[in-house]
Amino acid sequence: MKVETTGLQGTTGTAKVSKIPHGETSDFKEILHDAQFKTTTEKTTSFLPPPSSAIPLINLDPAAQAEKPLDQQLASEAEYLLGILEEYQSNMDNPSVPLKQIQPLIERMENETKKLLPTLNTLPDDSALKDILNRILVASSVEIIKFNRGDYV
Repeated sequence: MKVETTGLQGTTGTAKVSKIPHGETSDFKEILHDAQFKTTTEKTTSFLPPPSSAIPLINLDPAAQAEKPLDQQLASEAEYLLGILEEYQSNMDNPSVPLKQIQPLIERMENETKKLLPTLNTLPDDSALKDILNRILVASSVEIIKFNRGDYV
């Protein structure tokens, strides 16, 4: 699937969404975690335990980011975007939160989506991380378009 950046400005682009088979439901964080550790364990022969939930994967220090492999950087950035999406969802669920207060979240979501879009095509087509990242970017793009279009006014 190709996500176009022109669709983020309020006009809709063409996009296909791959569907999850009926009965199969997973949380994005769960799928992201599985994809991240699947690619890590494929590269090594030893078992890597999952990270503690108390340790965040996001590190905003550019020097530390440069030391991480690309898959871990992308997984970390995707998790950050998921956090923005979750915050957006909780604000949208609360009727007492005005839309003007949600606008900065949309701007952050748009910036992160624009930042991650070019890296999507650098991943191999059979990569689980690419599939997860694609799903996150599609969800983000759809919400940006719907908000800017005025669906929630």
